[in-house]
Amino acid sequence: MKHKLLWSSGLLLITGIAFGYIETTYYQYLDENNALIESWFLPLSMLFVFLGCLGMFLFIIRAIWLVLKKLNQ
Repeated sequence: MKHKLLWSSGLLLITGIAFGYIETTYYQYLDENNALIESWFLPLSMLFVFLGCLGMFLFIIRAIWLVLKKLNQ
């Protein structure tokens, strides 16, 4: 496991997407007053997707930084 940040970011993204799928499939519904009922899966999915994207962004920035550092030597 050379790229722990990449793997953990991918796992966070997959988990966030799975939580979003579970939310839209099973837990979102309208009650008798036409109020939307949601569970904690929606905020968790947003959090996990955000953290996964942030990790991917940091991995790409670090990879670019290392390539540029190697080219300048």
